[in-house]
Order: sequence, then C-alpha cells, then structure tokens
Amino acid sequence: PYFISSHPGCREQDMARLAEKVRPLGLRLEQVQDFTPTPMTVSTETWATGYHPYTRREVFSAKDAEEKKRQKQYFFK
Repeated sequence: PYFISSHPGCREQDMARLAEKVRPLGLRLEQVQDFTPTPMTVSTETWATGYHPYTRREVFSAKDAEEKKRQKQYFFK
C-alpha cells in the first residue's frame, strides 16, 4: 500500500484513525510518503494558500517538520 501523510486537509487524528483501520489487516508499511507539493495541482494550491481553490474554504495543511513527523509515526508503532 502507498500512503501519503500531511496531505492538505489531513490532521494528526485522521492519520491515527487510518492506522487503526490498517493495523488489523496485517499490513507492514516500509515507508509513508510525506506530501510533496507538485506544480499545477489543486493539492499544491491548497497547501500553499491554505484555501481550497474551488470552495474557497480554509484548509489545514501541516507544514511544521515536527507536525509532519507526528502524522507519519502512527504507522510505525
């Protein structure tokens, strides 16, 4: 499986819930990709501005290194 942490709109508690659902499946993740802004995508625009470009609603995006690390850690406990 391929998981991305720190995607715009994803909070630490979202990653915790996802990890809870994955754990019973017996999947052992070797790595989790941290969100990487890619030009010309809605996700990157949302990440950069803090707002979804279509709805104009504010969207949380983890940008602090410690915050991003905490989102990943749920899969490696």
